[in-house]
Amino acid sequence: MASTKDHDYLFKIVLVGDSNVGKSSLLLRFTDNIFRQEEDSNSTTAVDTKSRLFPDLVKDKVVKVNLWDTAGQERFRTITQGFYRGSSGVLLVFDIMSQSSFEHLQDWMGDIKKYTTNSIPVVIVGNKSDLADTRVVSREEAESYAASQNILYIETSAKDGKNVEQAFLSLINRILEYNKIVSLSNSSGSTSSTSNSNNNNNNSNNNSNGKDMSSSDYSGKVM
Repeated sequence: MASTKDHDYLFKIVLVGDSNVGKSSLLLRFTDNIFRQEEDSNSTTAVDTKSRLFPDLVKDKVVKVNLWDTAGQERFRTITQGFYRGSSGVLLVFDIMSQSSFEHLQDWMGDIKKYTTNSIPVVIVGNKSDLADTRVVSREEAESYAASQNILYIETSAKDGKNVEQAFLSLINRILEYNKIVSLSNSSGSTSSTSNSNNNNNNSNNNSNGKDMSSSDYSGKVM
């Protein structure tokens, strides 16, 4: 018996950034609305994946997003083409309590440019805003870097949920725009954000980021 698809559009989003910046916690907050300290999780060198359906983003269509978390691989710098392949967008995360995780954003941007094609949408997230009173990286510094890359910047807290939904939806809406799919919402929000809202959206359309891709498209070499 043929299986029935639960979606019309399928996109892959990868979460990258240094260890312990809260990527897994953000993912769990967005998909399951729960909080778990990243250091409490049993990270492995495998890739964690979750998915979420969005029936209200595109008229009469269901958008499905597969979310890929590095699950500890970043500790060993073993993230390669296979992880990025087929990505429709990237959530690049740093910890506002960690200067080194912020400084490493440039390295991660290098990897994104190396392993993805056609300047796919990226959103930079400064996580752990619940600790803003003792932050190490200033909002101004983070906003300045994001502006220099022409990328949206949002501050989140996986712990209390602040701006988590907005961060992911901002990226998803940019993915829809990038793929020339009309969203029911022309605005994905601007709280705690800066930079050009087009976020690297150029006029080219990457076919690997388009409609009805199977999960098998996400391994192997970059096309």
